[in-house]
This record gives sequence, structure tokens and C-alpha cells, in this order.
Amino acid sequence: MRRRTREELTMVRNAVIADMETIIWRYRQGDSMSDINHDYWSPGEHWLARKFDEWGEPRRKAIPRVHRAR
Repeated sequence: MRRRTREELTMVRNAVIADMETIIWRYRQGDSMSDINHDYWSPGEHWLARKFDEWGEPRRKAIPRVHRAR
């Protein structure tokens, strides 16, 4: 898979900023930051976390995923 261009990443991040209210609503309803990041074509979890800080949205503590033996 090829890397995105700077222009593509900027477009994705602008979409996140434009959808701020929906993203915050989803997060408050229990969606993880990882799920939101994935649904918005991966603008970057760290970048998204900084946006939450800029928007004044308190972040939940990360919950470690439990891996089951198969």
C-alpha cells in the first residue's frame, strides 16, 4: 500500500475538523479514539488526541485490550 501524499493527509484532517461535533458526540457515546481514527481514514491517533485537547474534550484513559489465547 502506498503512503498518502501530504495533500491527502491534509484533506483527511480537514474532514475531521469539519466533523468535530460528530466526532465528540461519538466519543462521548463510547467509541474509542482508535475507532474514530480508523473511520476517518487514519489522520493519526496522536494528531486526533491533540485535537481533542484543543477542543477542550477530556480524554478517557486507555484501556488495555485483553488478548485471548486461541
